[in-house]
Amino acid sequence: KAKHEKAVALHIYPSETDIAFFKDNKEDIEAAERLCLWIKQTLSQRIGRNIEQNKLKMHICLIFDEAGSLNVRQWFENMGMLRSLCNHTESIAESVSVVVSGTALTGNQVDSRDDAYVFRMKPWRAKDLVQILETKADILRLVEGRDTLNSVAHAVFSHPKVGALATNARSAYYLCEALRELSQQCKSLVWKLQLDVWATSLVNSVVDSY
Repeated sequence: KAKHEKAVALHIYPSETDIAFFKDNKEDIEAAERLCLWIKQTLSQRIGRNIEQNKLKMHICLIFDEAGSLNVRQWFENMGMLRSLCNHTESIAESVSVVVSGTALTGNQVDSRDDAYVFRMKPWRAKDLVQILETKADILRLVEGRDTLNSVAHAVFSHPKVGALATNARSAYYLCEALRELSQQCKSLVWKLQLDVWATSLVNSVVDSY
């Protein structure tokens, strides 16, 4: 494909569109065409120009994010649906790449012979969690000379229940939000002990946010 000077990436959350991906409890292949029409209509509204009949002269990377959500995951796991989606996206721009992202996706039907590839994220570790904790350091009730963001992160990962919530980016973010809220209720705390007390609340908070 020819290179284009203009290139953009668009994040689309399938479960937040008004597209019905299933019909009679089965994947509906026509949903691909409806989704692409929705994208073109949305883009037309955003840029103030009707693009439904004309391709954009640029490269677009369409990122279908959170496609592992329960209400759409089965559709995005189906290679036939993905082929149809990729075919229809060609009507949007002269050059299009499609990325499907989701925590629960397996990619079992994806085949490199279809010019499709699966990339798996490595599980998060303590050093990754620190990056989120850094944005909340001022309200985490750290005891000077004893606690550091690194020690808090290691305390989280050493906990059998709480540590499991920090192994991917999305749940780790929600976990840090929950830690921020709970820590505000304490004047001082010992993290390893306090995580035992908070474990159930943290699990419920992350699950609800997810």
